[in-house]
This record gives sequence, structure tokens and C-alpha cells, in this order.
Amino acid sequence: MNPQISPSEVRAFERYRCNISASVSIAAGHSDKITLSRQAGDGIGAFPGVIVDCSTGGFAIEAGTFLPRASLARVLVNIPDEPTIELDVAVKRATMVSRKPMYNLGMSIVEPVADQERTVRRLLTLAKNSMPVAAPTSTLTTGGAAGA
Repeated sequence: MNPQISPSEVRAFERYRCNISASVSIAAGHSDKITLSRQAGDGIGAFPGVIVDCSTGGFAIEAGTFLPRASLARVLVNIPDEPTIELDVAVKRATMVSRKPMYNLGMSIVEPVADQERTVRRLLTLAKNSMPVAAPTSTLTTGGAAGA
């Protein structure tokens, strides 16, 4: 591994930046370990988040609710005129990114089965189409000072 790259930057899968609204809830059978307060999210066990990057192995969600590492959750993505995307995930990392508070939750897909693999492909297609390709912000010059 390159010593200049931190472990959090090493990725097993190609990642796509995106901006996709999602709903996160504690996985069935795991709610005895984690209980959300009524103020967290919708009051019935789910909270909103935004998927900010995704890959075939998992994704990162930014949300105002913290989930500890190793938590099991279910993520729902509603797409107009299409079936809801449902994925079972495990929280691999949780980093506070703002004092709002806002957390970046790194999640991996738990035991991807055939149905989930199709679902992940749908999510990746949505991710690829959710963010416009950025125009270059600067131009490169060859030698000499800029404007010379």
C-alpha cells in the first residue's frame, strides 16, 4: 500500500459520487441492540439520509443520526415510477462531518444475493446519473508563468 494514501482512501470497488435521498432503519432482529429516540427521524424507527457515494460493495450516507460500527440497517431508496430499492447493510465507519450534527456512515452491503445484486446495479445506475460531470476548473499550461 502506498504510504501517502490513508486506509480510508483505499477502495476495493470503483466509487461514484452521488446525491440520492434515502431512508435508514435498524435491521429487523437488531432493534433490541439499538433503539432510536422519537426525535430521530420519523418517530417510527427510520431516519432520512443522503447517499453521497456508492459502489458495488457499499456506499456512504450522510445523516443527522449516528449509528455505531457493526450496526445492521436497512436502506430504502424511493425512485418515482420504479420499485423501491431495499438493501441490507452493515455500518463499517461513522465519522462526524459537521456539528449540526451530521455523520458520514460508511456502509457495506450484507451478503449480496442475486436480487440484491440487481438492486445494487440499479442504485449504481441512479448514482451515475445523479451527478453531472464537472467541467474542468482550471487549464494546464506548459512551462512558464501563467499569463506569460
